[in-house]
Amino acid sequence: AVAELEERAGKPSADVRAPTCERPEPPGQLPLPLAESRTPGLASELVQCWAFACAFSGRLTLTKFSVDNFVAALCRPGHGSVLAELHVRLLRALLADTEQLRRAGQ
Repeated sequence: AVAELEERAGKPSADVRAPTCERPEPPGQLPLPLAESRTPGLASELVQCWAFACAFSGRLTLTKFSVDNFVAALCRPGHGSVLAELHVRLLRALLADTEQLRRAGQ
């Protein structure tokens, strides 16, 4: 799955305009098992992470996913395509920025 994501990644968009994203309200309650008893702010942090991924999906060339899919990926044991794609795209962006900084410093 990671190889497929890397192959689809291509080069990041040169568009540096402020990202836009519709942020629909999640339907009902987020199905986080025992979230309130373990960590009271978990649902808020989860929605912030999802909103970040949504806002930068174009810049990171992410496939759009719903908050429900994100919650399901976090609750599912093992590796899933949603989290794998998110991690690969974020790492690629960090590596590209690091490379640009390295070149600028030489």
